[in-house]
Amino acid sequence: MHKLPPAAPALLFFFAALLVDCDAPTHAPASRIPHAGAYRGDYGKMSLRNLESELILDANGGFRFFMIDSNTAFYVSKGKWFAGEGELVRTGVSGSYLYHGGFKRWDTLAEPDTSYLRNVSDSGFERLEAVPDTLFGSILRWVRYRIFTPQMRLPQGRFEFMDTFPNGVDTQKTDTGLTRLQIASDSPYVQYYLRNGTLTYTDVDSLWVQAGSFLITSRNRHCAYGPGYESCGEAPAEYEYVARLDQVAKSSFRLWIAPDFTYQSGPFWATFK
Repeated sequence: MHKLPPAAPALLFFFAALLVDCDAPTHAPASRIPHAGAYRGDYGKMSLRNLESELILDANGGFRFFMIDSNTAFYVSKGKWFAGEGELVRTGVSGSYLYHGGFKRWDTLAEPDTSYLRNVSDSGFERLEAVPDTLFGSILRWVRYRIFTPQMRLPQGRFEFMDTFPNGVDTQKTDTGLTRLQIASDSPYVQYYLRNGTLTYTDVDSLWVQAGSFLITSRNRHCAYGPGYESCGEAPAEYEYVARLDQVAKSSFRLWIAPDFTYQSGPFWATFK
């Protein structure tokens, strides 16, 4: 007969404690089937991180999922979905983690991904999921998802945001950055960046969409400029840039600048007018 090592009972108790609020799915079956809509996951105090999520279930059968830490999406996935009694099934799931300001390395699941649901109503549902945590890895939890109203569609036109930041060489000086955005339906999403009045960077994304509270751009071509040179390139076709939106109005909006954004040192909300 094999004996457990001395530390084993403590370890078993520890991992059992992690699953304390994870009732067996069969103990709490869902009474209804969730419908298409935008849902926000509330993790409350269950994680050591400032977590939230958005799950966008499209009426045409597509979905987008965003795992968010302090307004920055660090994991996204997309594919198809359908729901049954007590379960949400996602198929053709492709997921990617944030890498240098964007998402470009996508892994596709070979099999459908099924999540157990409970307490389904018109206002939301609870979903059993593995919650990422900085200390213990992932913890299995029931997460409450509530339906919410997505941000309105971005206004069309030209918008600007200006900020100041340390020079980087001379500590007594500050530099000025001006970001200009050009937004139009069925047209590329265009961005210009000027430092101290001089054009230093352009970014053209031929495709852009909104999902929940996020702006997603892709098919990127960018150019960097300097004294006597111009360097241009294209991002891989699968590359996506994802940024959170807030307070979208008829003539202005806020865009979240993540900590590792290429040329602006976040994190902060940039108000474009």
